Amino acid sequence: MSTDNSISISQQKYIENLLHKEEMLSANHVTMPMDLHIKLAPNPDNNKLNHSNSFAKLLGCLQFISNSTRLDISFAVNKLGTYTTNPGLQHHDVIKQMLRYLAGKKTLGITYHNTSNETDTNNLFHGYADATFANANDYKSTTG
Repeated sequence: MSTDNSISISQQKYIENLLHKEEMLSANHVTMPMDLHIKLAPNPDNNKLNHSNSFAKLLGCLQFISNSTRLDISFAVNKLGTYTTNPGLQHHDVIKQMLRYLAGKKTLGITYHNTSNETDTNNLFHGYADATFANANDYKSTTG
């Protein structure tokens, strides 16, 4: 959607296709992409390695969404990324909650506004990176 002074981008169709593929189009909506009180652990269910890893494919789709227009799910996607090689049921539950969150907020996106004053410093982009050096689970570094 665009006007004379702004343009909005969203991934509503991509999210709807993803929800359809995961059979979650009519899922109950939740207000948070991830419960912050959940303590994620490396495969707490002691399942065998899943080499087909549909979890990683789905997480990759969510990462594309978070990198493009939906920064609100970035924390949860980044947190789950450390368990991609051998996810447990707990990790699948968290990813399903993220899908339920997106089902309720499909139309959100990013809007860029043009200001009439070209010297306006409020119209600049600023980027930041946050890094974790030696996280609590496996002492590996992550960035996002």
